[in-house]
Amino acid sequence: MARLLSVNVGLPRDIAWKGRTVHTAIWKNPVVGRCRVNRLNLEGDGQGDLVGHGGMKEALAAMDVAPERIRVEIFNGSEPMTPGVIGTVARAPHLPEDDANTGPLVSFARSGIAAHWKASAYQSILELAEACDVPVRWSCRTGVCHNCESGLVSGEVAYEPQPLEQPADGNLLVCCSQPIRDAVIDL
Repeated sequence: MARLLSVNVGLPRDIAWKGRTVHTAIWKNPVVGRCRVNRLNLEGDGQGDLVGHGGMKEALAAMDVAPERIRVEIFNGSEPMTPGVIGTVARAPHLPEDDANTGPLVSFARSGIAAHWKASAYQSILELAEACDVPVRWSCRTGVCHNCESGLVSGEVAYEPQPLEQPADGNLLVCCSQPIRDAVIDL
């Protein structure tokens, strides 16, 4: 049975990135209690780039999540707005269907799952975690927001893309890291 894990909102702000100022709302925080769906977005939420995000035809949207893992109701401007649900389906962690049994072993310590890294299948450890249904907090997938920062118990990782700021010593950014050798992650 599916259950809603979190609804996240955040307002845009200006940040310095690669020598320029970027207006972004990439940082989202969980809502406590109910969240009203407005005509343009969720209450307390905003978008930094209104050309590519938000608006009457995209009051709610989910991106970069496998369709079988979400339930989404999208409201368009021609229909009256009614409350909707957006969220991630919670499933028990498991090995990915395509575990190759070769390559660096990535162990998710708290979840009790150890899966092999397959560079041709995953761009980041986050994608491997998602294939295993290991719960991970994330937002940007580019190393900007640090929502996915987790403990690196052992091992070594590389980053692509390079994060805006490095994680704290002993941590890694799950969203943009790839294992160089076997790794144990505190997830």
